[in-house]
Amino acid sequence: MKHEITPEGHLKLELNARERQLLKYLAERATFVDTPPEEQSAILRLAEQILSALGEKAEP
Repeated sequence: MKHEITPEGHLKLELNARERQLLKYLAERATFVDTPPEEQSAILRLAEQILSALGEKAEP
């Protein structure tokens, strides 16, 4: 996963195909849709990366 904070304060994410699928599972999990149990640790790692990327910009 690559990420960039633009000068306007927007977040750009670049995901590979695997990360794209995991992001879909993450969104499904957040909306209480069941996800495959074998994907849970990978989903957690991706969620941690996203949370880290979102936390990089200082709060106004």
